[in-house]
Amino acid sequence: MSALYHYLRGGLVPTLRILSLMLITLTITSTAHASSSDSEDHSNLDTETHQSKFVKLDSAGEALENNAKKWACVADNVTGLTWEKRDPTTALHGHDTYIWYQPEQAISGSPRAHPELDWADSTCFGFNPDDSTSFCNTSSYAERVNQSNYCGFSDWRLPTANELLTLVDPDRKLRNIKPLIDTRFFPFHQPFLYWTSTVNSNGIVATVFSDDRIFANSERSDTIMVRLVRGNISPD
Repeated sequence: MSALYHYLRGGLVPTLRILSLMLITLTITSTAHASSSDSEDHSNLDTETHQSKFVKLDSAGEALENNAKKWACVADNVTGLTWEKRDPTTALHGHDTYIWYQPEQAISGSPRAHPELDWADSTCFGFNPDDSTSFCNTSSYAERVNQSNYCGFSDWRLPTANELLTLVDPDRKLRNIKPLIDTRFFPFHQPFLYWTSTVNSNGIVATVFSDDRIFANSERSDTIMVRLVRGNISPD
């Protein structure tokens, strides 16, 4: 090989390395910028969509600013419903589970799933086998919340399946962001099974799974989560 070839090759290799490094740096910077823009765009859209939809309420049911750090429940200005927040830092509104018992229904279920096994029925705070008002069923739980005058109200109840679906954030669903519920208002939400008051034509109680799927395969004696609601859906 000629001396000229070695000279050119010796100068070309470092140059190519520099160009490669510049290209990698440019790619990383562009990707990071794009990700940041996507995040900002989603944040802006989410804020515009929901600042007027949800309102945080204090323990007396008074409206708070959306940036409030502490709140008790959440009002939906679109549907007219008010929702239980669920908060594991509180005893009554933690992530307990309940069997389905609604005495007003034709097939009401049972107040306890295992009357002979106290430990098996102790799935919620304050359970006392000698006190029916402390039982871990949907009816007793709603009654306890009503007696506490939660958020200034005493008409809390199980939601219907359709009511529960109104909590789904369309933007989060479109972008497949889990959970599908706005966690700025429901920060402790767990997208598992939730009881509803809906009973289908076969007498099966509907549950909502993963925020937007209605299931009809649960037994009334299954222990499942609950998010209570009050009010009625406002007419369009």
